[in-house]
Parts: sequence; structure tokens; C-alpha cells
Amino acid sequence: MSEPSADADSVQEPVIEGPLSDELERHKGRWVAVFQDRIIAVSDSAVDVRDEALAKGVTDPLVFRVPLHPRRIAFYYH
Repeated sequence: MSEPSADADSVQEPVIEGPLSDELERHKGRWVAVFQDRIIAVSDSAVDVRDEALAKGVTDPLVFRVPLHPRRIAFYYH
């Protein structure tokens, strides 16, 4: 994700880069769990997404709500 701007009134909007961009576009406004560059759970509830990830054996998923403009999220893969 890009560094915060020194100007407190300025908001930087990072851009999605990587294989998840098209997939996240389909899940606007919903909660997702991501593990190893894949969406492993989708729901309207963060708790449900976490529980589904745990049921699949993933103990440390990245869980977040996809914004209405998901291309404004940055993902950097190493």
C-alpha cells in the first residue's frame, strides 16, 4: 500500500495490482478471506468468513470487507 501523504487533508487511493483484482470486483461490499493469493471465503459477515476459513484449516487468513471501489486497494505480492 502506498505511504500516507504528509498532507492530512489529502487522501491517497492505492490501486489493486495482481490476480485478485477481477475476483474482488465481483465481491464489492462483502467480506472476504484471502490466503495464498486466493479468496477462500466470501460472506456478508466477517465472523462467517473467519469461521469458514478456520473450518478449511486456514488459521491466519487476511479478512477484510471489499470496498465499493475495490480497485482502490493495493496488494503487493513477493
